[in-house]
Amino acid sequence: RNNNNNNNEKKNTNTTAGYVNACGTIEARSAIAKHHSYNPSVHASISSATNVNGSSVNNAHVNRESFVPSEHLSKENNRDVKALSKKSSSLGTVSPTDVIVANGASGALELALTALLDEDSILLVPRPGFPLYQVIAESHGATVMQYDLLPDKSWECDLNHMERILLQQQQYQQQGEGRDRSKSKVIRGILVNNPSNPTGAVYAPQHLMEIVTLATKYRVPIVADEIYGDMTFGGKVFHPVADVAARLGCEVPIITASGLGKQYLVPGWRLGWIVFQDNIHGSIVEVQKGAQRLAQVVLGASHLAQVAIPAVLAPTSTSLEEEEDGSRDGNDDATSTSSSSSTTTALWKAELHSTMEKQATLLCGLLDQCRGLRVIFPEGAMYAMVQIEVDKFDDLIVDDVSFMKLLLEEENIVVLPGCAFGLVGDAKTKDSGTNGNDDARKSSYYVFRVVFCAPEHILRTASKRISSFCLRHKSLDLDWKHACFG
Repeated sequence: RNNNNNNNEKKNTNTTAGYVNACGTIEARSAIAKHHSYNPSVHASISSATNVNGSSVNNAHVNRESFVPSEHLSKENNRDVKALSKKSSSLGTVSPTDVIVANGASGALELALTALLDEDSILLVPRPGFPLYQVIAESHGATVMQYDLLPDKSWECDLNHMERILLQQQQYQQQGEGRDRSKSKVIRGILVNNPSNPTGAVYAPQHLMEIVTLATKYRVPIVADEIYGDMTFGGKVFHPVADVAARLGCEVPIITASGLGKQYLVPGWRLGWIVFQDNIHGSIVEVQKGAQRLAQVVLGASHLAQVAIPAVLAPTSTSLEEEEDGSRDGNDDATSTSSSSSTTTALWKAELHSTMEKQATLLCGLLDQCRGLRVIFPEGAMYAMVQIEVDKFDDLIVDDVSFMKLLLEEENIVVLPGCAFGLVGDAKTKDSGTNGNDDARKSSYYVFRVVFCAPEHILRTASKRISSFCLRHKSLDLDWKHACFG
């Protein structure tokens, strides 16, 4: 490229000297920005939110200067905040400069969390949750604290637990607990995964409002892992966290990670991205700049593969060259072709979601009939969680790991135990001689994750083997009690 193009690109990406496409091509970033911009007409049904204490979100205490410590703000921050304030006149609008195209959604999360966290910070992550969050955070010396998800409420976030963590850490800060370094750390972000891996949960707008309200109250940014996007079924609709935050006035910064890999079944293409949707106070301006600088020194997405992003996300838009030359011959034909492409994509996604729903219904329905298993039916993504009622099995099965190992050895079926996602219980044995031991076993929550992407005949075969396994390892004590007492 010539010098003029280089200079223009530097202005567009707000980066220092370096690879001009480090944050992604302008075509890809423009399409992603359009895709993630808030459209009020689409979300008009979202009503005013209330937080867990019942007060309006607008009454939540907000740090009008920043959600991040002052030492992370540069002298240029005031200028950037003023620019952001002008942009906030249209809340939720995303600019291409707010987008970084990365090497898959995992690479996007790496950029975002590296820029956000340090050894004096804390990241709140869901339990059960994708283990990569903890791996990235701890690799930078940050501390990870887990908030619970509620299986009896379709794996919604336990807002009471989340607030207890936030309040406790806030009190440590106010009391100046300098002697214990872990207590002096700052909660720098709340990670929300929707739709969820491993639970298959899809959060309703009201629940997302409550999460945003809580984050606003305690002045903590939200990192939204939305790689599964609109992969929903059963009548559930995906609502981006950033759209909910925009509807509520953009009081909390949202950093969204997404990509094409899961929703369009092209994981090998490694096309992910992060979108920075700051609040009206410009709280994460420096975090965004840090991520842009990091993009200069890591391997990003293939330039060739990025050509697919506008074609998939914004097929009705023309290229930059066509926008500059509206009189080009054949423009009507191009528009017609783009419209047809959009329709084809929509039909393909509808068919994909229908197939996923059928396979989820099939597998979960069969597993729910297995002795000692209880399925928590998913609402999206590719996964479901199955509870193991360990008291209904013999002495060889005491927890999720023993269940998983025996199932693999005896039936050649692979499932992932709940402990792989942070759900760690205390395994109990039946011959300990302790009174109330059965109650202790029942109180431990053991689950495993299944994937329902395989063809129907594979799912049926797997379910049959799991059913045989459960019957083979059934508890004889329960059969004896049933025979004696009915």
